[in-house]
Amino acid sequence: MSIICPHDGHIIDHPTGDFCSDHGVRWFVQCGACGAIWPTKASGQYARSSLTSRPPLSRSDTGSDFCANCGMPGVWLTRPQLMEWLRSNVKASVEVPASERLELLEVLTRLEAVDANDTKSVAAWERVRKLAPKVWEKAKPVRDALIGEAVKKLLGL
Repeated sequence: MSIICPHDGHIIDHPTGDFCSDHGVRWFVQCGACGAIWPTKASGQYARSSLTSRPPLSRSDTGSDFCANCGMPGVWLTRPQLMEWLRSNVKASVEVPASERLELLEVLTRLEAVDANDTKSVAAWERVRKLAPKVWEKAKPVRDALIGEAVKKLLGL
């Protein structure tokens, strides 16, 4: 089992302590959402996500960008990568009618460019909640990272 750094997803097989000596953060091995062991590239199970804007790393030195058990993204993913994860979940959702899927994908693309605390985004987030309630619920940990406190308050979160 490999230990993963939440700063950028790099792994180490033989840590000398509880913290990454490069980034000063506590290592992790399990998904924070479901508790499953986090997959690594070293296991040979997963290729680097195309959502990653970082240069490709070798298979043996990174954790996967997503939990193989529940699909939650790694904590090192950026806002654009998290927004792409939301769009991917909308694309895969059977609850979103085809007639509204493209509209919802455009809404999410516009939200990516908006500041997390921009209160003008409330209507757009409400649209996401209304059109894709299961995606909205699944994305709670990601939403909490993408939506600022001022917007959360207006959304009643």
